[in-house]
Amino acid sequence: MSHPAAQQILYAYKELGITPEIIASQFEIDLSIVQGIIAKEEGVKAILETGLEKGEDVIALLKNLAMNADSDKVKLEALKYLHSEQTGRNNIPAQHLELKKQKLLLDSVNVATNLSKFNESLKRSRELQNSGRPLPKIVEIS
Repeated sequence: MSHPAAQQILYAYKELGITPEIIASQFEIDLSIVQGIIAKEEGVKAILETGLEKGEDVIALLKNLAMNADSDKVKLEALKYLHSEQTGRNNIPAQHLELKKQKLLLDSVNVATNLSKFNESLKRSRELQNSGRPLPKIVEIS
C-alpha cells in the first residue's frame, strides 16, 4: 500500500483528471515529485504524458526517481544517467558531429589536393606527348 499523499495524488490524476502541474501547486510540492508518483504507478507511458518539456524537468524527475524508486536497479540507472549528465558525457552527439564536420573538411581538402596532383600529372603527360619526345617506358610488375 502506498503513502496516503501518493494515493491522493493518484486519485486526483486518474479519477478527477487534474494535470500534474495543478496537483503540484495544490499540494505545494515540486512537480517532479508528482510526476514521479504518477510514473511509479502508471509506468513509462505516464512519464511521457505528464508534460516533460524541458531538460530540467527530466533531470528533476530522474533525481526524484533516484531517491524514491523501490528498485535498486532503477535507482542505479537514474544515478548513472545523472552522473553522465553532470560530467558532460551525454553531450557526445554534439562533439561527434563537430568531429565529423572537421573530418569532412579534411577529406574535401585531401580530394582537392589529389585532384590537383592528378591534373598536374595529366597536364605533364599531354605536354610530353605533344613535345614529340619519346614517352618513358612503362615497366609492368607482376
